[in-house]
Amino acid sequence: MLLVNNHILKMTAILKLSTKYNRRAMIIEDLRTGRSATEIIRFFGYPRLIVYDVIAKYTFQNSLIKVQYASEEELFERTHREDPRSR
Repeated sequence: MLLVNNHILKMTAILKLSTKYNRRAMIIEDLRTGRSATEIIRFFGYPRLIVYDVIAKYTFQNSLIKVQYASEEELFERTHREDPRSR
């Protein structure tokens, strides 16, 4: 009986992680399609705190990616720019 209960506890932990992942994925997907935070909260019935937390983390990660991409472009332009001294 202890073995069965242990297995159930492990499965419950896995399902909780899966549920959190699916919730996050659905919020981000709707955000990308243009829905506002309020629309997402009303449609899914998720707590405001969770929705705003996911949106904040998502937008922060995207801003970091954009900054990194921009700095890589600048670096590329600087290194591949024609050097006026070489003429």
